[in-house]
Amino acid sequence: TKHGLSVEVLINDDSASEVHEWGEALAGVPHYVVVQGNVHEIRGYNRLAMMSRAELVAVIQDDDLPPAVPDWLRQARDLQQEHPRLGLIAGMVGQIQGGPDTGRWGKARGRHVRQIPYSDSKGRPFMFVSWANIGPFLLRRSIFLASGMFHQSFSCRGDPGIGFDYEYGIRLWRRKYEVGLTIMQFRYHQGSSRSSGTRASVSAKQRRDAIEKRNT
Repeated sequence: TKHGLSVEVLINDDSASEVHEWGEALAGVPHYVVVQGNVHEIRGYNRLAMMSRAELVAVIQDDDLPPAVPDWLRQARDLQQEHPRLGLIAGMVGQIQGGPDTGRWGKARGRHVRQIPYSDSKGRPFMFVSWANIGPFLLRRSIFLASGMFHQSFSCRGDPGIGFDYEYGIRLWRRKYEVGLTIMQFRYHQGSSRSSGTRASVSAKQRRDAIEKRNT
């Protein structure tokens, strides 16, 4: 690509409702639109990761817009080279549980989230965290597959997957891998995400909140 990165895009179009739109948006970019018959978010991530040919896999939700310049990908590539056991890099918010750095860190989303106080070898914000919120996740594919991928029981039939991101981070540490946090400068909640999907109605939002409480 013009930024010196080889990229392939895999799209999970669960309902087969936007195949044409994705084709138009990604014209000229190597991509595959995968229609899986409503397997839902977690299973979609797992299946696309298995299909990928890359060792660095970026998991991006459809209402998250990456910046035009892919510095976030360059930093992730550098961090993977510096930290061979770094299995997950998050780009929004992470948490540390225990010790002097206990708290929430990352992208400012309220008064309880603090700025990352540490840097990588090139001076870019980076720290290790206990677990992190998806949005986006950058996975080392070999570790992701070896560690069992995302836990599918966090999404029952017909329900959204919430809380699986926390569980995966904790599982990595238990398997002696590492979880890191950077700031990737994504724009969040683009399009109609605040009025569709798990927020489409009062009942859908209540179900989302109940699942989040149960899973986290």
